[in-house]
Amino acid sequence: MKKRVIEIRHQLGLTLVELMVALVLGLLLMTGVLQLFAANKQSYRLSEEVAGMQEGARYAASVLERSIRMAGYLGCTGRQRDLIVINNKISSPGAAFTPEAGVEGWEARGTAYGS
Repeated sequence: MKKRVIEIRHQLGLTLVELMVALVLGLLLMTGVLQLFAANKQSYRLSEEVAGMQEGARYAASVLERSIRMAGYLGCTGRQRDLIVINNKISSPGAAFTPEAGVEGWEARGTAYGS
């Protein structure tokens, strides 16, 4: 019988095809990572804008809170029914001041109390 001599060859590097496949896989992976980063950045910007709007709304509400609570309050003067609200834009007589009603208004002439 003949003995076969098996020659073992050690790989010395990568082939061109293996290198190109590895580059394509790496490129696809990096594209996915960059898309994820862009989506997270957009989400962060949106949440920052929403937080800014909420902060502005809270500030506006806190500024208006005291004025709204004090609407119709006369302080130490008591309830004086003979006060008249002056309205320079309309030449009709002003509406009677009623502090117990708080904030009130009318859309047109002749829609006030008693008219």
